Order: sequence, then C-alpha cells, then structure tokens
Amino acid sequence: MLYPILISGPFVASWILARGRPETRIALLAAAGLGAAFVLDWGSVGVRVVPIRLVLHRFALVGIFGLFTLGVADENRTLAGAGMVLWVAVLVATLFGLV
Repeated sequence: MLYPILISGPFVASWILARGRPETRIALLAAAGLGAAFVLDWGSVGVRVVPIRLVLHRFALVGIFGLFTLGVADENRTLAGAGMVLWVAVLVATLFGLV
C-alpha cells in the first residue's frame, strides 16, 4: 500500500514545487534531497555496508529524479517525460531482479 506513494510522491511534490523556479538550482536541490533521504534511510535502519549495486541503483534514481525536476522547472515535457519513463523502467527492472 505504501509502495505507490513512494513511487509517485516525489514526482507529485516536484511537479507542484518546481514550476516557475530556477531550473538548475531546483533540479540539484531535488536530486540532493532524494540522495540525502536514501542515506538517512540507510542510517536509520542500521545499514553498515551498502552493496555497490544498490549504491549505483540509488545513484541512477537520484539522477533520473533530477532530470524530471529539470524538465518540470524548464517546462520541457520531453525531459519530464523521459525522467518518468526512466524512473518506471528502473523500478520495474528492480522488481524483475535485473538491478
């Protein structure tokens, strides 16, 4: 029940907050915020060693989220759409064990 919120929540928040803001700054802030959330999540559950595959996966998600936010702030539907498609593709690949 919580998974759909985790998938769509950052995008909804980005869509609401990024419109009309400086493109580069808001994209960097969004990516940094998601990256910080991943690190805080690992720390809160007591993870000491993070597998490199998981780090690369999360790094890809951070970059994709920054791309989406850049597209929203720049009002570029192509960038925003590419970010959404890549986000879903990476998450689906995770579900099938490809990542």
